[in-house]
Amino acid sequence: TREFLKKVVDIERTRLKTLDELTDIGSFFFKTPDYDVKLLVWQEESINGIKEVLGEVLDIISGIKSENPDKDSLKNALSEVIEKRGRGVVLWPLRVALSGQAASPDPFDIMDVIGPGETIKRIEKAIDKIEGGLSGKQ
Repeated sequence: TREFLKKVVDIERTRLKTLDELTDIGSFFFKTPDYDVKLLVWQEESINGIKEVLGEVLDIISGIKSENPDKDSLKNALSEVIEKRGRGVVLWPLRVALSGQAASPDPFDIMDVIGPGETIKRIEKAIDKIEGGLSGKQ
């Protein structure tokens, strides 16, 4: 929709030199990204630790009662797990799960654009990727 495209362009504006670049840089807004499971890992965190963190994030986001929570609601909902686990440990794998990229807009902006249903789907996919990697089926 027009509103969706406007949000995508607003978020990506600083990373784009031309509008044509949107199809490469912001492609994850339009289709579920594919990426190597190793990209989900933040610094020295274990892959099992990342799976745990994504599971916590998934539980929190799935439990939000609002049908379309705004950015501030999402930040507030995740603030406790971010404080407990660490900003990078939570937001890096979340960013990768949502965008498939190491460099992307803020994960809260991405969630705001793609909505809770797609956010949940992408986090579940990341957890499945980890499970597949741990069992050697990636």
